[in-house]
Amino acid sequence: MDTSAGGGTVYYRLRQPVAGGSGTSAVLTYTPENVAWQPSPNPATDWLSCGNASGEYRILDAAGRTVLTGRLAAGQRIDVRRLRNGNHTLELRTGTLRTTRTFLKYAPE
Repeated sequence: MDTSAGGGTVYYRLRQPVAGGSGTSAVLTYTPENVAWQPSPNPATDWLSCGNASGEYRILDAAGRTVLTGRLAAGQRIDVRRLRNGNHTLELRTGTLRTTRTFLKYAPE
């Protein structure tokens, strides 16, 4: 494992030398699980899932106010029924890595 890879998507270029000086190359990508997550369903009505992502989370409303916080385990859902309808930002922190995604909360009244 590449311990210097950092927290985002990492690109590796592999070259295969061929006799005569030419060669072929391929680009591989690696994205850590906590970077690749997406909130679903989007729009959300009752619950929000983030796949296998885990860490401390914070949900902000459109004005930037924190409206919900908690700890998320892999595969766990977040109860968003108390949130008002509208755009929200979900911030997930794992160690020093912080990722954010936006989602829409919509529940017919």
